Amino acid sequence: MENQYPPNNQQPGDQYPPNNQPPNYQPPGYQPLNNQPPNYQQQAPYVPQNTTGKGMAIAALVLGIAAMVLPVPVLDLAVGVTGIVLAILAKKNGFTGGLRTAGFVLSIIGSIAAFFYTVDWVTGGAIYGNMFNTLIF
Repeated sequence: MENQYPPNNQQPGDQYPPNNQPPNYQPPGYQPLNNQPPNYQQQAPYVPQNTTGKGMAIAALVLGIAAMVLPVPVLDLAVGVTGIVLAILAKKNGFTGGLRTAGFVLSIIGSIAAFFYTVDWVTGGAIYGNMFNTLIF
């Protein structure tokens, strides 16, 4: 039977240095340039978006949609104006996203329509000839 051990009286686990790595071992992906350590660049820190006025922007959007579809004359106008105020407050708090803009625009359009609808309701249709009652109902 042949000798199972490597020459020079080495045991099977003795072929590498004590840390059990082959000589001149480099980790995968590591390629030093001119014996200089790699230049790792630090990522920019995460900066969260300003969300202080986001709740007001969502409320302005909901009120703007409600101002467009509510068939109640005076309440419709109050909802639209409240939506405009909330959209402006959201912008003052630093939120400038699309929710605020959409809520602002829908609240303005709903308030204008609600104004004419309220005037038509108050005058009994004398000014516009019940135009809104025929459009909505």
